[in-house]
Amino acid sequence: MVLRFGWKFVLFYNLTPESEFSIDEMERVLGASARRMLFEEVYQAVESQAEAQPLIDAGWFPFNEIIGGEFETIARAYRYNFSIEDAETALAGAFTPERLSVVTDQWWHCREFNDRRSLLAEGVANFVDARWPSAIKVLITEIEGILRDRYRGVIPDTVGIQTVLGHATSEAEARAGAPDSLYFSTAFLAYLKVSFFGKFDAVAGVTTASRHSVGHGAAPSSLYTQKRALQTILVLDQLSRYMLAR
Repeated sequence: MVLRFGWKFVLFYNLTPESEFSIDEMERVLGASARRMLFEEVYQAVESQAEAQPLIDAGWFPFNEIIGGEFETIARAYRYNFSIEDAETALAGAFTPERLSVVTDQWWHCREFNDRRSLLAEGVANFVDARWPSAIKVLITEIEGILRDRYRGVIPDTVGIQTVLGHATSEAEARAGAPDSLYFSTAFLAYLKVSFFGKFDAVAGVTTASRHSVGHGAAPSSLYTQKRALQTILVLDQLSRYMLAR
């Protein structure tokens, strides 16, 4: 069997005809191969440390909402260190009130999100109104609240966020179905630990608007940007997709 996308090819051979042939296994292999052909740049941005680190440092991840074009444009800008600000501005501008309404409509199907609907809706409205600091202040702490709600009764309320993230990683991996699925569940939770739940050093200087730096009032006003507000919304959206995955 042959799969082709542009000049990329996958050849599937059965080299053990005397053994029992699994159609299910063949379909899994072909599906994984097709994903890698169609989203080669996305996989490269996750699996190559040289490409992944600048993106993570800037707060970016291949969120499901933006892969298939928008994320690849951002990844290319960072790869070649060219027109980064233009690419980020264009992406933020693509999140119109109409698009955000479609995104958030899916959130409310998830109990943990629907229970916090008024707060989440207010934060997104702040983004639409270009009130980036207010959007970040409202939304960034809700990430931890949603995760803790998810595992209340499963783990003690007193455990640290790293333990909560560990449970979230395990669930996301189970729901993703395959370790190399486009959910990138393991990589996403690793990204969260660094970008949104990393420790900060007030003496050395805070460089990221994270859950802790924002919650402790340590993040300078220059970090409350449109880009960071959008990234916070995309983190929430990614979490909702994991929670709703079957």
